[in-house]
Amino acid sequence: KSKTRFLYTNRAAQTMKRIKDFVKERSEDGRESRVSRSLFTQKHSDVLSAKGADNVTLNRFKSRQKETTETLKGWNLYNRLRRYLLTEEELRVNGFPRPDGDAGVAFYSPQPPSCGGDGGRTCCRCGRGYSVGVGGVYAKPEECVYHWGKAWRQRGKGGESRYNCCGAEVGAEGCSLAGRHVSEGGEMGAFRETRGCLGAGEGESCGRPGVGGMGEPLSPGLAAAFPGHCGAPSPGVYALDCEMCYTVEGLELCKISVIDENLLVVYETLVLPDNPVVDYNTRFSGIAADDLADVSMRAEDVVVELQELFFADTILIGHSLQSDLKVLRLIHSSVVDTSLVFPHKMGPPLKRALKNIVIDHLQKIIQDDVAGHDCREDAKSCMELMLWKVKEDIKTEDKLRAKPLCKDSIKLMQTDANSLAKVTKR
Repeated sequence: KSKTRFLYTNRAAQTMKRIKDFVKERSEDGRESRVSRSLFTQKHSDVLSAKGADNVTLNRFKSRQKETTETLKGWNLYNRLRRYLLTEEELRVNGFPRPDGDAGVAFYSPQPPSCGGDGGRTCCRCGRGYSVGVGGVYAKPEECVYHWGKAWRQRGKGGESRYNCCGAEVGAEGCSLAGRHVSEGGEMGAFRETRGCLGAGEGESCGRPGVGGMGEPLSPGLAAAFPGHCGAPSPGVYALDCEMCYTVEGLELCKISVIDENLLVVYETLVLPDNPVVDYNTRFSGIAADDLADVSMRAEDVVVELQELFFADTILIGHSLQSDLKVLRLIHSSVVDTSLVFPHKMGPPLKRALKNIVIDHLQKIIQDDVAGHDCREDAKSCMELMLWKVKEDIKTEDKLRAKPLCKDSIKLMQTDANSLAKVTKR
């Protein structure tokens, strides 16, 4: 028994994971049940004599499902994911960076409220105001007392809201202490836009075959080196997640992971922020000062390398991906956001946590490490969620195909058949 639904879901997922691991260990040790083997074993003579034919059930959709699952890659996966791409309006409403006419200039809405004029800022953790001078130097050092958890409305007890970090009521004094106030900050530096193809400028379309025209195919060598260009199997599908830390200018990139459709890491690196770090946000980022001690890679270098992997038609998958694109200072339009594909039951602007979505649909537990989140794990989970979603779409299509016709449709088909027979006789 569990007191809350959240605890019950966690325990159920853990139990299922232990059962799966136990079955996997038994199968690896070669200790499968004789009964299970006998269900799939039959003599050739029995097949020829049709022994047990009365107990056989045929599934005409089994072969198609197996084939579709195995070929859920390349163009097949890309085309099925296109239905979940965000529209231009959805990109703007959800705060994704959008081009603002001039090259390198971007806007996004809503604008971060944490930066004010005359050096005045508002702490994004405790909500208190503080001042900074030139270069982000604090005018007066102040400690930040805050709640690291979110406020959740509980059922019963008048529907009061409490923080999930310590259980205190909303408005109570914080349960965590930090040395400085922090803010998310605004835009820092110029934005880059993913380009169309090899040799094309930023934002230009390449006319790639199957996307919007007839582009010149690349040589086999270039097609293998640049999977998103013309002549490649598809423009590419990748899942992306970033970890961030607080600097004197706001949130900045400190780690990035990119996962492909095979759930393999194709790009991952630690990143040294451009400005002095105020708080490494280790509870959520999993990054500490020692991790960045010997790192020289900058966010601008990361974007240059990503532009060799991502192109205008490449589908990027992520959870609340607008935050990742902002710290990357990257403008990209082909986006699938799992926070919108799996919406909150109360509707926007509320969004479900990635951890809860994964528990509900994949029966897995993520973000369970006290050392902080793992962006590789989060990116992989986003890709797995969309693969699961596409497979569910395929199952739904198969059920619709298998659905029996109504009586009116059968009568109409019979009438058409009779009319055709009469015309044939004449």
